[in-house]
Amino acid sequence: MNRYSLKWKIIILFMLLFVGANSISFVMVKNLIKGRYDQYLISSDRNHAEMIAEMLYRGGGEELFLPGESLMPPENQNRRGITMGRMPMNMRSMDHHWSMPGMLRNPFEGYMAPRMMIILNPQGDVLFSTDKADPQHQNLELDLGIPIGSDDNPRGYVFVGTMIQRELSPRDQAFLRSLNRGFVISSLFFSLVGILLGLFLINRLFSPLEKIHRATDQLALGNWNTRTGLKGRDEIAQLGRSFDNMAQAVQQAQQWKEQIIADTAHELRTPAALIQGSLEMLKDGIYQPDVQRLESLHREAEHLSRLITDLQTLSSLESPSMELHLQPMDLAGFFEDLKDSMKDVLQAKELKLILNLPDELPAFLGDRLRLQQLFRNLLNNAQRHSPQKGEIVITLRLNRNPSIDNTPALLEISLEDAGPGIPQELQEKVFERFYRVDAARRRSDGGRGLGLAICKAITELHGGTISAGISSMGGAKISLQLPLLSA
Repeated sequence: MNRYSLKWKIIILFMLLFVGANSISFVMVKNLIKGRYDQYLISSDRNHAEMIAEMLYRGGGEELFLPGESLMPPENQNRRGITMGRMPMNMRSMDHHWSMPGMLRNPFEGYMAPRMMIILNPQGDVLFSTDKADPQHQNLELDLGIPIGSDDNPRGYVFVGTMIQRELSPRDQAFLRSLNRGFVISSLFFSLVGILLGLFLINRLFSPLEKIHRATDQLALGNWNTRTGLKGRDEIAQLGRSFDNMAQAVQQAQQWKEQIIADTAHELRTPAALIQGSLEMLKDGIYQPDVQRLESLHREAEHLSRLITDLQTLSSLESPSMELHLQPMDLAGFFEDLKDSMKDVLQAKELKLILNLPDELPAFLGDRLRLQQLFRNLLNNAQRHSPQKGEIVITLRLNRNPSIDNTPALLEISLEDAGPGIPQELQEKVFERFYRVDAARRRSDGGRGLGLAICKAITELHGGTISAGISSMGGAKISLQLPLLSA
C-alpha cells in the first residue's frame, strides 16, 4: 500500500490526535487531582485546627490546656504568662492518643493528634509543636492561624499541617503517585483500545473505497464487466452502486458502439463491394457499359449515399448539442400537407392514406422539418410492407388531464398498416439501428434499418415516446405520445 495514500495519512493523523489528546488529558487530570487534593488537605487541616482551638479554649475555662511532655502544677505559669494545665505524657507522635490523667477535665481525651501542629502565643512564640513540626518555626504569619478564643483577644494561634508547610508529606506524595500511576496505566490501556478500534473503523471505511478504486482501474483497462458489488445503505455503498450503474451503462454503450461499428461497416461494405466489383468487371471487359449496368451502379451509389446521410442524421439527432427549432404548428394542416407530399409514393402500390383527426386540435409546438422527417419515415416503412391496394391509417387523439380543467396534456398519434406486422418479442428491437425484422430481406427494397431509429430520436427530442404493436388490420402499429407544449 502506498504510504502516502489518504488512508495512511488519516491513520497517522488519528494516532497523533489520539496520543496528543491523551497526553493533554493526562496533564490536565494530573494537575486537577493535585490541585483538588491540595484543597482537600488545606480545608481538612483548617477544620482540624478550628476543632483543636475550640477544645483548647473550652477545655480549660479560664486556663489554657496545652499538650506537653511533663506535668506542671496549675499554679505555675510559663515565662510567656500563660497558665499551663496538666499535660499528657504520651504526646510524642501523631499515632498516640492524647490523655489527661490529671485532676482537671481533659478536652483531648481519646483524640488523635495531628501529624504536624504548632501552637503560638499572641506574640508569635512557640508554645507547643509536635515532633514532626519544627520547634524553631518562627516565621508563621499569625493571621493565617486559627485563633484560640475570640478574634479580638486571642489566647494563641493553632497551625496544623499545610498551614505550617505547604509541601506534601511523603505519605501524601506516595498517594498522588499511586493515583497518577493508575491513571497512566488506564490511559495507556484505553489509548491502545482506541487506536485498535480506530484502525479497525478506518479499515472498514477505506475497504469499500479501495474496491471502487480497483474497479475504476479495471474499467479503465477495458474490463467492462467490472463491478464493486458493494452492499449497504451508507454514502459509500451508494457511491459503489452508482459506480456499478455507470459501469453497466459504459459496458452497454461500448457494446452498442461495437455493434454500430460492425453494422455500419457491414451496411457500407455491401454497396461499396458491388460498385467496386462492377467497375472492375467493366474495366476488365467482362461487363459492357450498357444502360442497365450503369443504372445498377447508380442505384447502389444512391443507396450508399442515403445510408451515409441517414447515419449523419441519426448522429446529429443523438448529439447532446442538438436543438429543435420549435414553432406553433397547425396539426390538421400539417397532416394534410404530409398526405399530399406522399401521394406519389403511396400511389406506386395504390395505397389509401386515411386521416382520423379530432374536430378541434390545440396549437402544438414542434420542429416542423423533423416531424415531417419522422412521419415520412413511418409512411415509407408502411408503404414497403403494405400489400397492394391496402390502407394506411393515421389517428390523432387528445389525452386530457382531468386535474387541470380537463385540458389536453398529451397528443397520441398512431399509424397502422395491413402488412405482415411485427412479432411481439421484436417490437422493442425494431427501433435499434440497422435492425430488420426479416434479416434476409433484400436491401433493394429501400430499407436501411435506420428509419425507425431516426423516428425514435426525433420523438424523444420532443419529450415523447414511441412504441410498436399490432394494428387492428393485422399489420404493424406505431404509437407516439407527444406532450402538448404551450404555444
